[in-house]
Amino acid sequence: MYSGSEDGTVKIWDLKTPSAQRTLTCGSSVTCVALHPNQAELLVGLQNGSVRFYDLAENKSKEITPPLSTDIPIRSIAIRHDGKHAAIANNKGQVYIVKFSGEDTTTYDVLPKPINAHKSCYVLKVLYTPNGKTLVTCASDNSIKTWDVEKDYMPGPATLTGHTKWVWDCVVSKDSNLLITASSDATARLWDLAGGDCLKQYNGHRKAVSCVALSD
Repeated sequence: MYSGSEDGTVKIWDLKTPSAQRTLTCGSSVTCVALHPNQAELLVGLQNGSVRFYDLAENKSKEITPPLSTDIPIRSIAIRHDGKHAAIANNKGQVYIVKFSGEDTTTYDVLPKPINAHKSCYVLKVLYTPNGKTLVTCASDNSIKTWDVEKDYMPGPATLTGHTKWVWDCVVSKDSNLLITASSDATARLWDLAGGDCLKQYNGHRKAVSCVALSD
């Protein structure tokens, strides 16, 4: 297990023991952590706008260069199932795409321009669909957007609208056809990912729905 904290550290745990096996010092509050599919590296997003790679086997770290943004906090990181792409979202509505050349983070390229996914607002969650063909972004502008990975992250066919407050979280079905979102408007919604239609709204919470999980 891996945990990140506002104390500026990432801790590595063995679930069988209550004490951390290792502590990684990051130099800034940790906002998100993603495990690479190779199970040997972490991508860590920080409050100061930087992203670090941690090699768990070698116990070494490096910062993405050139820096993605200056003093704009990183909000969410997603890594595609094959480890070839990573999406890194910040508090200014931008998503940076990193493409890896091999099976680890040794060689990579950051696309020269970020996706201006949501105008001047927080991108609260980025997520690749299980088939790796679509990137989903949720934001504080109450919307959800999709991006076509196979077409250099061109915008998808529709912006998913209907939530009336911030959209905090999302999850995609195993077949990559359905999307569920969680919002501060106290609802969760089920969407047809390809067409952008809302198929069902789930009511019942009295306050914000901040997270969602799916068993399918």
